[in-house]
Amino acid sequence: MSENDYAPLLADWSDQEKDPLEIGSLVQPLLDEIASLRTSLALMQEEIARFEAFEGARGVESLTQRVNHFEAFLGDWKGELAETAQKKVQRESVRPLLAGVDALVRARDFLATTKEGSDALSGIGEVISLFDQLLSPYGFSPIEPSSGSSFDPTVHLGMGKEKGKEGKVVRVLQRGWHHGGKLMRPAEVTVGNGES
Repeated sequence: MSENDYAPLLADWSDQEKDPLEIGSLVQPLLDEIASLRTSLALMQEEIARFEAFEGARGVESLTQRVNHFEAFLGDWKGELAETAQKKVQRESVRPLLAGVDALVRARDFLATTKEGSDALSGIGEVISLFDQLLSPYGFSPIEPSSGSSFDPTVHLGMGKEKGKEGKVVRVLQRGWHHGGKLMRPAEVTVGNGES
């Protein structure tokens, strides 16, 4: 339909007595948009015809290559997405086990301050080492700063201050973890306040 075909409709709608809601003013922009879309479609059809005429088989081959590159990109992206999902499953599967290991580390640290339980201390230390070794091939590594090391806010979470050298780790309250080179959980530490 051409714009002239819509003229009787617009004449009816432009009559204010018949169109108290001014629907004609709402319809005209839509008609203009339809005309614009028809013009755009005609230009696209001309462009396609020119492409087919001048490019021929070479253009089809170029498009085929582009489609193949795009499919390869999508395949790589899908693989990366699956790998990311698998790492997340690994990370979330191990998270509950960390609470058990945290309890073992606290027991080890407590027994280290007493003179009793040296046999238990040795056994607990071996279990913690075994746990760390078993998780290592899957990309997990513990963050356990030593007392006196510099506080690093990228891997440490300061839980308070204590007497000790300013900006140095005084105590490790809970080990942190890396997974696949990314921080999974920061190590919880106390930091020196500068008092001796």
